[in-house]
Amino acid sequence: MTHTVPVFINAERVEVAAGITVLLALRAWSEGMADEVETGTLVVLDSRGLPVALDTPVHAGDIFRLIATRERRENADDELH
Repeated sequence: MTHTVPVFINAERVEVAAGITVLLALRAWSEGMADEVETGTLVVLDSRGLPVALDTPVHAGDIFRLIATRERRENADDELH
């Protein structure tokens, strides 16, 4: 039996196998959204708003948020002004 852990993606609880990668957790939640992350349309942020590498292992309670790549650039530009 595989041990599962809860992670949260865009405020939705998803049960995934412990230790899988962020990308695989995204695929368990939404194939389409995972595809958009892989193509660079969306970026994955952690609970602090920092980018997360797709090969990062997930842990129980991890929180991820997906945002448009363009939105991330615009927010970074706003912080500079």
